[in-house]
Amino acid sequence: MDVVRNNLKLARGDVNVDTQAGVGTKFTLSVPFTLSVARVLLVESDRLVLAFFTDVIEEIFLLEQEQIFSQNGKEFINWQNNQLPLLRLNSYFEFNCSRYNNLELETLPIINAISVLIVKHDHQQVAVQVERCWGEQEVAIRQVEGNLSLIHISEPTRQAEI
Repeated sequence: MDVVRNNLKLARGDVNVDTQAGVGTKFTLSVPFTLSVARVLLVESDRLVLAFFTDVIEEIFLLEQEQIFSQNGKEFINWQNNQLPLLRLNSYFEFNCSRYNNLELETLPIINAISVLIVKHDHQQVAVQVERCWGEQEVAIRQVEGNLSLIHISEPTRQAEI
């Protein structure tokens, strides 16, 4: 029961126990209303573990170099007679966090090779390159409380030419 109580406390929840002699014991688990559970696919890109909601993933397959082609300086792949833009996450996003050197999860990756996720959002499809797929997992999502300190981005100095 301590494990349950500790996990609920991490989610800002609680457990109450009500015991009546000769009647039984009633356990009441409380979780915040803003807490929800989602199913995600854990993937690895550029030595970071990321999660994609499973309901936006249409397919996963191994990427072969001959599937990639360039057009107007952008990369695409052919998938089911469609040309989809290929996103290499480390080219589009700058992750300002530490990378792991030896990732140790409870399980081995289910796909230990460069793969593509076909992701669909708002009736648009895109191919996302990842290095490994670790499998599906349920995660608890809760609202962030308090203010997040964001980095300050200063505008570049512009000089007028005279």
